[in-house]
Amino acid sequence: MRLVSFHVRVFRNIIDSGPITVLENTCLVGKNEAGKSALISALHRLNPAKPVPMALLDEYPRWLKKEHEITGQLKDAVPIAATYRLADAELAGIEAQFGKGVLSSADVVASRKYTGDTELKIPIDQTAFLKGFSAAHVAPSLTGRLSAVQTSEQLIKLLDEISVEVTPGTPEPTPAAQEATGSSEACRDTRQRCEPDCSNPREDSSARAQDILLRAILPTPRKI
Repeated sequence: MRLVSFHVRVFRNIIDSGPITVLENTCLVGKNEAGKSALISALHRLNPAKPVPMALLDEYPRWLKKEHEITGQLKDAVPIAATYRLADAELAGIEAQFGKGVLSSADVVASRKYTGDTELKIPIDQTAFLKGFSAAHVAPSLTGRLSAVQTSEQLIKLLDEISVEVTPGTPEPTPAAQEATGSSEACRDTRQRCEPDCSNPREDSSARAQDILLRAILPTPRKI
């Protein structure tokens, strides 16, 4: 995954840098105090090696802070956003697990506000994902009951609901419940594989990219 562009807004002395394209060799040129260091500092805060706070008091342009607090602009300000592009091998690894076309684009956008963690916008084609997942893990007899599902979250929820159905007058699960349980477990197995393992980090960039995208395709109740 390679950085291809970034955009800095309302950070120190920068109001709006406009999109900055990043090539194999990129050089920032400008006078002293023009904002070169501010650009790099904002980009660093998007994915630092160690936690770095996005300090509102220190980083937000002071001459705008009070005005933007009143208008509400401060709460929604996004000081740094960056676009990363998956390599062909990384994209192929994702499609090998989830099917052709599961991502509508190879570009992933990461951003950070003054409040909150880093957020990712990943171009997931839910229709392509659901088609591939259903073909691999969902019994044909359940296809009709899942036809209205549009997202992976809806799929998991509906499978869970079906999995607790019992045969009338008995505590025995219905055939559909047994099949739904297997499909639901397949979702959870994938989700578990996506949880970060701090004791055994994946150093390979392709593996890291797949981990990030897996967590987005089968979201867990937490921010990435």
